[in-house]
Parts: sequence; C-alpha cells; structure tokens
Amino acid sequence: MEVPVHTLDGDEAGEVTLPPAFESEVRPDLIRKAVLAAQANRKQDYGADEYAGMRTPAESFGSGRGMAHVPREGGQGRRVPQTVGGRQAHPPKAEKDRGLDVNDKERRLAIRSAIAATADPEVVAERGHEFEEDVDLPLVVDDEFEDLEKTQEALAALEDLGVGADIERAEKTTIRAGQGSTRGRKYRRAKSLLVVTSEEPAVDRERDRRGERVMPDAIKYPHVTEKAVDKMDFENKLLFICQPGAAKGEIRDEVESQFDVTVVDVNTMVTPRGEKKATVQLSEDHDAQEIASRIGVF
Repeated sequence: MEVPVHTLDGDEAGEVTLPPAFESEVRPDLIRKAVLAAQANRKQDYGADEYAGMRTPAESFGSGRGMAHVPREGGQGRRVPQTVGGRQAHPPKAEKDRGLDVNDKERRLAIRSAIAATADPEVVAERGHEFEEDVDLPLVVDDEFEDLEKTQEALAALEDLGVGADIERAEKTTIRAGQGSTRGRKYRRAKSLLVVTSEEPAVDRERDRRGERVMPDAIKYPHVTEKAVDKMDFENKLLFICQPGAAKGEIRDEVESQFDVTVVDVNTMVTPRGEKKATVQLSEDHDAQEIASRIGVF
C-alpha cells in the first residue's frame, strides 16, 4: 500500500510504502473487545467497608411485642438492609476480579485492525473527525515537519495539509453526563490528531535547550498554585504533577538528575481530579526558588 508524501504546503513530493499492518482487515468487534479489556484492567478495585451500616448498638426486642424482629435504636430500625443507614444486602466486594482477558492472537489482530482503520476515510469520518475530501489517509509529511520550532508554524502546516478543521473541533469542550461531572472530570474534549515522529520534535528540543520544560519519564510538569509558591518560599519544596504509576524513588532520582540537587524527602498524593502530585523536599544546600525559575515556573 502506497500513499503520497506531502510537503508543509500540502503539495505531493513522492510516495512511501506503508507497513503491512495498514492492509489488515478492519475488525470492529475485535477492536471493541480489546479496548473494553484494557479499560476494565485499568479500573481500581472497589468494595464496601466491612462494617458499613453495622456501627450501631441497636438490638432486637425479640418476640412478644407484635412487631418485626428488627434491631432497633430509639424505636427506629437499624443495621438491616431495609432500614435507613443499614448495610447493603450484597455489596460490591473489593476482592472480586473485574479484569477481562483477551487471547494474544486476538489482541495482536485488534492492534493491526485499529491501525488499518486509520487509513480508511469512511471509518475515520464516522468517528467524528473532520478533514478535507482530498486528504490521503494516513497523512504522511516529509521530515521538515519535525524541524518546526513554533506552534504557529505547525498549525499553519496542518491547515495547509487539510486537517485544520479537526483541530478546531477538538478545542471545544462539553460537560460530561452523569456522576463523573462531580468527580473531577466534568468536561469532555474530543480526540484529534495523533502525530507520529521519528524523534522528539524540534519545538520540544528548543524548549529543553532554554530550560523551559521538564521532560523526564516520571514527572509531567511543575504544579504551580499559590500554595505551591508558599511551599517554595517557606519550606524549600517543589511540587510536580507526575505520571500515575511513578514511584517515590523514581521521582527522587529524576529530580536529582534533572536539576543536580539533593532531595531529602518525597511525598505523593492523588488529587480529586485523578492527578498524581508529588511534593519534593530539597536539602538546605539548594534553593527551590532558583530551581523553579530555571524550569520556567516564574
């Protein structure tokens, strides 16, 4: 399967042969099965407290009073499922395995099928993406795209390539329906372009050279709030938003290697929005404000 290679102006500059995965059969059933399994395996175990609804001194009066044998406190029923504040009859169990398995061959075929679907304009359009009719999918651009250092330059190039409408579509947010809107994920944003490069883009390399960006694996970016600034000023601490799976030791090692400092202690917590926040205590030999200015916080 061959597709044209485009310049930054949208003109064709040759052709390239795509890997065999792009010619695989599109199997929506396998893609759905693999995605549901991945989502199920990411979920955190949950269950009711062992003593939920049981924390009461209520006792049953027993027989002989012409009333139900329900444990009572102050004349009101307690503890049993049909009473206010009582336990659940069959609550969710934390030890239950809610994960899903997928056969290895099915999982591999699902990945190849998903890759092949990105080359089908009809399938991509059905997902809600917007692009010009003459756009060849997947969109292949020459190596000059990786040398762009300005976001405006990249946006202009994508506009000339015919996919600017999809970027504008993804800028809009909608309010999520259901309980999730009250649990730190109120807004939904559409998915847009996936940019695949052979190396780190020049726009990121330039920010690294100026010391404006943190690019380790465990740390995502500095956490800047009024409280974070107070911790820098009075407690010599830095706050970072980290990857969900980052361990304290990984955060310590990356802060020390990135900024050439000595870390005394690392504390982590998960915010209500689901982000992992790390508080890094620096030694007295290093100034948190100086490090913050170096990475572009101020």
